[in-house]
Amino acid sequence: MKVHTKILSIAGTVVLVGGTIAISSASAGTPPLFYGACLNIQTHTLSDFRINYVPACPTTMRSVSWNYKGARGAVGPAGHRGKTGPRGRTGATGQPGAAGPATPMTHFFSTTGTYVVPAGVTTVKITAVGGGGGGGGEVNAFGAGGGGQGASVTVLSTVSTGDVLSVSVGAGGLGGSGIAGVSAAAGSSGGTTIVTDSTRGTLATVGGGAGGHQATTTADGAGGYGSSTYSVLGLLISRANGSNGASSTGGGKCASSGGSGDKGGAGGGVSSTAGAGGAGSSGKCTASTAPGANGSGGYVEIISGS
Repeated sequence: MKVHTKILSIAGTVVLVGGTIAISSASAGTPPLFYGACLNIQTHTLSDFRINYVPACPTTMRSVSWNYKGARGAVGPAGHRGKTGPRGRTGATGQPGAAGPATPMTHFFSTTGTYVVPAGVTTVKITAVGGGGGGGGEVNAFGAGGGGQGASVTVLSTVSTGDVLSVSVGAGGLGGSGIAGVSAAAGSSGGTTIVTDSTRGTLATVGGGAGGHQATTTADGAGGYGSSTYSVLGLLISRANGSNGASSTGGGKCASSGGSGDKGGAGGGVSSTAGAGGAGSSGKCTASTAPGANGSGGYVEIISGS
């Protein structure tokens, strides 16, 4: 078997072996991984070539090998970073992100109306107040009672996009009429305030205050009761019963003809505010027909996105 020779470096001396060399037949047929031979130190010539084996050489020669695969060397230092490549193509537009939370908005109703839940709103805070009762009518020197205040609630309810909230606001009760010389009329009760969801049903209901009692020819009128009626669907945050209307007192005495009779009772709640009862009419020391004051209507406030 013949192989091509290579350049050898032995002890700092470079030896060029040209042409081809004969390999010992004893090693023929073995896949070559490296080659061995004996080097004559004096003449720098090779002999006794072997495959995958280094022969034992006479003392006048040196055993040599080439193409021998040694252990893997250490990893060399990293090369310099190459220049930045060209910018790639712009990717496709991604899917739209989810809608963010809705900004809270307040919707106020003093009369009947509707509210459509916009996208992104999942809860609403509802405050509902019933109408105030009307004050009673007086008779002569006897005064009438004031109307009661409507109840109030605040509730946090779950809603869905597109739900329609129907609002019915309770009106204030009418003041009772005064009739000279005979019994007068009581004030009428305030209306009930209701908020209804088109998919979940009634979310809040609050009753109106009772009307103030009328005076008679022999007695003053008592105040109407404040409402304590309510129901809610959701988380009840707060509730309040309406204040009772005040009764008229004094016994119907007149100091002189044409003077003032008994003062009518005040309505429940703060006068002229939503849901407050109307005041009862005061008595006169002459024949009179003064009616009681009307109660104040209720209201509904809806805060979306809360």
